[in-house]
Amino acid sequence: MGRSASPGYRFGLLSACLICLWILLPILLVFRALFAGDPNGHWAHLVETGLAASYSLTSVYLVLGVGLISLALGTGTAWLTAAYQFPGSGVLRWAMVMPLTMPTYVLAYCWTDLLDPVGPVAGWLAGWGLSIPSIRSLGGAWILLGLALYPYVYLTCWATFRSQSTRLLEAARNLGCTARDGFFRVVLPSVRPVLVAGTTLVAMETLAEFGAVDHLSLDTFTTGIYRTWTGMYAYEAATRLAALLLLSVTLVVAAERLTRRRWRMTPGDASRFRGAHVVRLHGWHAAAATAACLTPVLLGFVVPCFHLLRLTLLGGRPMAGMNALWSATVHSAWLALGSGLLIIPLALWLCYVKRLWPSRPFGALLGAARMGYAIPGSVIAVAIIVPFSQLDNEVLSPAWLWLTGRAWRLPLTGSLLILFYTYLVRFFALGLAALDSRLERVPLRMDDAARSLGCRLRDVMFRVHLPLLGPSVLTASLLVMVEVLKELPATLIVRPFGVDTLATLLHQEVARETLTGAALPALVLALIGILPMMGVARYFLGEKASA
Repeated sequence: MGRSASPGYRFGLLSACLICLWILLPILLVFRALFAGDPNGHWAHLVETGLAASYSLTSVYLVLGVGLISLALGTGTAWLTAAYQFPGSGVLRWAMVMPLTMPTYVLAYCWTDLLDPVGPVAGWLAGWGLSIPSIRSLGGAWILLGLALYPYVYLTCWATFRSQSTRLLEAARNLGCTARDGFFRVVLPSVRPVLVAGTTLVAMETLAEFGAVDHLSLDTFTTGIYRTWTGMYAYEAATRLAALLLLSVTLVVAAERLTRRRWRMTPGDASRFRGAHVVRLHGWHAAAATAACLTPVLLGFVVPCFHLLRLTLLGGRPMAGMNALWSATVHSAWLALGSGLLIIPLALWLCYVKRLWPSRPFGALLGAARMGYAIPGSVIAVAIIVPFSQLDNEVLSPAWLWLTGRAWRLPLTGSLLILFYTYLVRFFALGLAALDSRLERVPLRMDDAARSLGCRLRDVMFRVHLPLLGPSVLTASLLVMVEVLKELPATLIVRPFGVDTLATLLHQEVARETLTGAALPALVLALIGILPMMGVARYFLGEKASA
């Protein structure tokens, strides 16, 4: 019997395609908004008042500034820790990724409080007759987001720099190049694809940012979508803004892939050369290298954590009381755990179907389903809430009233199901990437050997693959749960009434200018991601470096 005639093949491939289409549905609905009408004139109002242009320009400026700062910080620190040895370099190599555990909006809350005109830093500088410009500006957003996002560039560059050929640098020195000229004229051009990949991640995260830019009072796509949705209740206008933002993200991803196709690295050439020789620095060179690597860690992680701890110890009762904190913690834990239990099995099943029955159309469909992680949470939330609210109001609620004689408003959008669906679309790519890369490393001959011994496909999956995938399943689950805990804009838009998470609760407290009350949940969110982030760092800075 051919594989296409097998009932197992038909069921597996059909179920996998339906899952992919279900995940792709909000993305397709967002693109549809580009061609929809404007019956209420809300979009025309945004265009006439210049708000749409303001959202677009501010987003572009923000991406350019944050991208340049992240590129400079990530590339410079990666080269220093990979090619040189100086006091603290062994610890700093791992500590450089710690700012990724600090949610960007928490970083913005801390530094705006520290640099407030009546804050501790401004008061200390005033004693010396000095002053600092307001951090609630585009320049302040560049610095804060750059400090939070530069580890994306650092992680993608470090292993490449570590395995960089020394013969290229030696040849450059023999031709009269200084160390600085060799870095800019030899090293950087050879790792352009890696730099582009890391900077693209930074650009997508910047476009998706909401909490920090909202706190800094910037008009970007994400803040515009949220304000249009909650302030004007303009569904069509909010969805069209989301479509423009999704189009921008798609263009960024397409540009990255085109650039990577043009600038390909050749691993075979590097294998013929020696790995990078680590140079020991002395004197002021060593002190400067330590200061250059320590500064972003202090500003992006250590100082905000100590400030949050100080506010927690001095602030007394957190927020409106411990009951609100406990309720938000329980909601966050259940949402994170439920999302992990939903996303990881689906991702594992799709990886397994791809392995058993490889197909180019299904591969393309599975690749499209990964786009959710590159799309801001506010975009996905608007794309989901609009059609599902119409389904509730026009189909499900009337049908329930007709069947039971009792009213049930918003059976879908008023429940946690819609929130889990939003997390599925947003973070499915995280679980898929971790599991797919590990499953591809399992030789196919192991499957053939198990089948020859009489194992069915189900037995092969549970007795062969799952034991090998155990660490990857755990890592993917932790990453998904941590991202769900930190997700802010999608949760704000989609969450049912009365359901607060740690992220939404601290956002509400900060909106009321009560950072002291929000310090404890902010500290929990910052510290909870340390363990999975160390696992990611071990993969990039340990296994890859030794591979």
